[in-house]
Amino acid sequence: MTNSELERALQIGSDTELLEDYFGKDQVVTLRRLAREARRLRGSERVLILPGIMGSTLGYERDTIWNDVLWIDPLGILFGRLSALRLGAPGGAAIKPLGVFLFAYLSLKLRL
Repeated sequence: MTNSELERALQIGSDTELLEDYFGKDQVVTLRRLAREARRLRGSERVLILPGIMGSTLGYERDTIWNDVLWIDPLGILFGRLSALRLGAPGGAAIKPLGVFLFAYLSLKLRL
């Protein structure tokens, strides 16, 4: 799921098993409540969240279900794919920020 699809699933109460596998049962209950409250508050003051390098994902955008994440993908690191992030690496110009680690930032985002 994309980040926005995951947030939508929290708002409408779908994909419970998938969300519980990712966040944990107790956290899903909290995130569902926060997502519903946040939806009601749209149009309020805006807050900009700037994640650090450990909270961001980098990689290649794809037209498929999943993007090709390089940072941080444990299996990709194991197989040496981090070298694609070095300056001047072939294909490096196509690497883009893909979002944040929702596991770390979604609760903060919804609370704000």
